[in-house]
Amino acid sequence: MLLLVAAPTFGQRYQAEVYNLKEGLPQSQVDCLLEDHRGYIWVGTQGGGLARFDGRNFEVLNSSHGLPGNKISALAEINQTLYIGTDDGLALYNGLEVTTGNDEPMRQAVYAIAESDKSLFVAAGDELYFIPDASQPFEGWESILQDETIFDLLVTQSGELYACGDGGVYYINKESHQVSQLSFSGSAYCNALFEDGEQVIKACTYGNGMLRVDQGELLSDRSYGRLPRIVLDGLQSDRGETFLATQRDGLIIHTREGEQEVYDQQSGLPINHIRCLLEDRWGNIWIGSSGSGLIRLSALPFTHYSSDTGLRKPQVYAVTSAPDQGIIFSNGDVGSYLFRNDSLIKGPFEQGTIKTLFTDSRGWVWAGYDGSGIEVMTPDTLFFIDGDDGLSSPFVRAFAEGPDGSIWVGTAGGGITRIFNPITPEGRINTRIYTSGNGLSEDRITDLVFDDQNRLWYSTRSHGFGVILSKGDILNFGKDQGLQNEEVRSIIIDSYGVLWIGSGNGQISRLDLNKEVYAIEQLDIPGERPYALYAMDFDSRENLWLGSANGAWQLTLNAEREVISTEKFDIDEGFNGLEVCANAILSDNQGVMWFGTVDGLSMHFPLQKTEALIAPRVFLEHPELDLQPLRELPQHIYLQAWDQPTDTMVFTYEQNDLSFEIGAIHLKYPDDLTFSYWLEGYTDEWSTPSTRSLISLGNLPPGNFTLHYKSCVKGLFCNEGRPITIKILRPFWQKSWFFGALLLGGFILVSLSFYFFVQGVKRRAKIRSERLRLERDALEMEQKALRLQMNPHFIFNSLNSIQGLIAKEDNRSARLYLSRFSRLMREILENSREDMIPLEEELKTLEHYLDMERFTHGEAFTYEIEAPDDLLHLPVPPLVIQPFVENSIIHGLLPKGEGAHLSVEVTENEAEDLLIIVEDNGIGRAASSLRNAEREGHRSAGLSVTEERLSMLSNGENELTFISFEDLYVEGNASGTRVTIRIPNPDE
Repeated sequence: MLLLVAAPTFGQRYQAEVYNLKEGLPQSQVDCLLEDHRGYIWVGTQGGGLARFDGRNFEVLNSSHGLPGNKISALAEINQTLYIGTDDGLALYNGLEVTTGNDEPMRQAVYAIAESDKSLFVAAGDELYFIPDASQPFEGWESILQDETIFDLLVTQSGELYACGDGGVYYINKESHQVSQLSFSGSAYCNALFEDGEQVIKACTYGNGMLRVDQGELLSDRSYGRLPRIVLDGLQSDRGETFLATQRDGLIIHTREGEQEVYDQQSGLPINHIRCLLEDRWGNIWIGSSGSGLIRLSALPFTHYSSDTGLRKPQVYAVTSAPDQGIIFSNGDVGSYLFRNDSLIKGPFEQGTIKTLFTDSRGWVWAGYDGSGIEVMTPDTLFFIDGDDGLSSPFVRAFAEGPDGSIWVGTAGGGITRIFNPITPEGRINTRIYTSGNGLSEDRITDLVFDDQNRLWYSTRSHGFGVILSKGDILNFGKDQGLQNEEVRSIIIDSYGVLWIGSGNGQISRLDLNKEVYAIEQLDIPGERPYALYAMDFDSRENLWLGSANGAWQLTLNAEREVISTEKFDIDEGFNGLEVCANAILSDNQGVMWFGTVDGLSMHFPLQKTEALIAPRVFLEHPELDLQPLRELPQHIYLQAWDQPTDTMVFTYEQNDLSFEIGAIHLKYPDDLTFSYWLEGYTDEWSTPSTRSLISLGNLPPGNFTLHYKSCVKGLFCNEGRPITIKILRPFWQKSWFFGALLLGGFILVSLSFYFFVQGVKRRAKIRSERLRLERDALEMEQKALRLQMNPHFIFNSLNSIQGLIAKEDNRSARLYLSRFSRLMREILENSREDMIPLEEELKTLEHYLDMERFTHGEAFTYEIEAPDDLLHLPVPPLVIQPFVENSIIHGLLPKGEGAHLSVEVTENEAEDLLIIVEDNGIGRAASSLRNAEREGHRSAGLSVTEERLSMLSNGENELTFISFEDLYVEGNASGTRVTIRIPNPDE
């Protein structure tokens, strides 16, 4: 919910954004606030627990996560650990777990927490406690103040410690822990303490407004003028402004100039009851309210002055620098105003509509009227120049000063008039006129500017732009020279010697004056652009500002004069005038940008913008290994508090699929962040900046890598996080000892071969035995090859389904099923090397196969696998069950459609043979045969292979005694098939 609030002063200064239940805050009454080391805002509520805010979303921590209570009254961060004061005691949170104490003092309501000299002070119940070691907060509690409820603790800039509560303000001697009460003439119920810029301690009280600490006493403080009697909190911002939270009167701001502003419900705040305040590193003021949640108060980048704040007319047609200090601007048809030292006074030009203003090198101010010629202000007098003095037209639109001090005047209909120097109020004025009759492309001039070669560039209303050379020759530029739109409203030359041309349709062009051959280049502005451009100027940082019919625009340029980023300003940023008048932009010598608009004057301080664009805080979070959170795996040893990776992480060659999230906090522009990373040792450059914060590192080869990562706000202000080293260990067969072992094995093999050669008969017998073993191995290899004959349709369907997820950009699901498919293939390959495997491994591979079948067939069936634990160790041939399961799915379950189900049950018979029963509720073998009549005589290769393997396992016994098929019927109708596989007891 965005809410603009304005102070009842000359200009609007702040905007507020409200975050309440709808935005995810767990409770609307906020008691305390904290900014942590990463930039998150922590919000303590009166019943909803604790919420962490990143500028966009809230994450809640409450009693369900281990907090002793949900009413949060105190927050502190010590050594990157959060200390939380709840209504049921003290708790610590490091991003991984919540810890609490069990002793009685630690279970009382905690109202204040402070660290001083590595010791901890905690206000709990009606006592103040000292804990000698802040890193061991649940040990050694010593009561140093009794029968007083303390609401706040303050460690001053000089290291002194003060407490404030229902009995007043107390000084705490940190060495002796002795507490002494500051004297006050009356009752001083103190809510909060803060220190101002002069290091004066201020006490916010209930009933006495603001008090100050002075040499051991509490005195009334009138430095902020008249204040409400109830002040609940206060702070002095880095900008030197004092903010005071009140119970009934909203927010009071005491400015650096000594003025007092009130922000309450009448001026736009949602509620007047303010409980706590916080300033973050970006200059935002965070307000905790009683009933309206969390409020962010931020200084508007623009301050606006209009008829609502003192101007006689809304229009500001022109603006220029005043000769000594301040600015002069025109106002409707009532002349001009002078703005100086935040004060507005009547300007030197008292009547008429002034369309352009200009201050020359002598400090003279030139005013160009709309129909009345020119009025000039010198240090001594005012005088007019009109048609009688040689001015070509009384409708003046632009001024420029030549190198010889002559003034060039652009008019609407009379071309350009040059007023030669010297110019005196009493003397004769010499002029020369340039019109379309002697070379100009048009007589309606919109802007003028001189380059460093003493050439005058001019723009026209409908015939492009041109240049008057130093010898008087004129060159014109229009469509024939590459200008797309000939309605040129503004021109300006930057410090690089580039002429910028702004057209009425919002198009910007540029002309590099350093080149021998001029070529007009159209500027490509990314995103939204102005739809009517009226004015241009450069600020002190060489950014180009545009004034248009739909707001002000800032174009950030690099040294090559290319646009890096654009930003639009309108009413949401305080640019209330919205439509800028022709050439009414000024960058003054203080770096302040001024804009004359159809509804007032807007002022922009670049310093405010620079503070707001402090680079974001950057860190890594949510590390995963093989799509599983690292904190849930044995590798959690590489995690620190707040899920932060250690400096070095080591993984095996199989653990090479990693991912991280780049965390970045910018509480001024949370939606304008981009992210990039660089894996040094793997790639040579940074990734392309993107709004996507995920770092995905898949299939990393063995080696040592360094992960660098960064985040930028608006593509300009960047910050790198702490790099981490990732080590992927080499597999054993790539290590040096393995090659040594191979050489040693080769030597032993040669020695043994020589020994067998010498042994004669034994060798021949060994050879015969070896031949038989090789024949058996060949037969076993043939069996293993047969085991690998997975249905190619299954592989094709699996990969095709994964490809479908990729096409839908469901990358996470695609990665998940690709990982599962790879795992299944790996298990099949590994098991194929063994003659027998444990039943548990066989069932796990079968489960992975069934999961992939369900995935490829859109979860068209369900399944269950039941096996007693005491049978899981028994050996079975690998992939002995899969052919029967595959046959049930393809020929029984898939034709059935809805309600298809498969079960696999493992048991024993009386002879302790292993029985595996595969049962489905499909269409039955008879119906399946009819559906596949055209394939009569075909039999599954997988079934045939399995029968051969079981036959070999049974030493030639008839395989029919090991595999049996049974058709199932319900009320005479086929209801499925049951297959029973018997595997002999290996001990028999």
